[in-house]
Amino acid sequence: MKIKDIVQRGMNYVGRTDVAGLIKSEAEITDEAAEAVETMLYCVNAVENELARHYFPVVNTQTITSYNKKFEFTKFDKQPVKILSVTVNGEQKEYELFATYLSCDAFTITVRYEFSPQKKQLDGECELGEKVTEKMLAAGAVSEYCLINGEMRQAEFWDSVYRQEIERARRQQLKLPVIAPRSWI
Repeated sequence: MKIKDIVQRGMNYVGRTDVAGLIKSEAEITDEAAEAVETMLYCVNAVENELARHYFPVVNTQTITSYNKKFEFTKFDKQPVKILSVTVNGEQKEYELFATYLSCDAFTITVRYEFSPQKKQLDGECELGEKVTEKMLAAGAVSEYCLINGEMRQAEFWDSVYRQEIERARRQQLKLPVIAPRSWI
């Protein structure tokens, strides 16, 4: 899903249909509208990062080579958050983590790790894939946007929508049964 679509939906949620229209039509954005878009974009990036770190981790597998058996985190394709496994020719290998690198007794390793999404611009793509919905990201971003703008009641409302969307997605992911409401009460 496109970041542009999430920002546009967020602008509609906060009642800035004028800005959402500018984004959709790809027209020139005025200074005041540009500030609103930048703030919403900041919020979308923060929410995507939160979802990836706490609710719907994204995983990458990469083969890396090092001449000194120290595998710098800057050489990874993505910014690693948690190392899940290190293998050499399919066999698990012992490794040690340091502040800026991973050390392993091999010259070439395959690392499977959770990563933090990179900061995006309007033309970017969400890295969380099918795990999340546009509504979830937009509601979380709008909650943050409202907090930044001092609109506490709106922030609470959109945060509850965001949390409900997370719960719904997690239930679907875990295939948990949903108990129907008791309508006779």
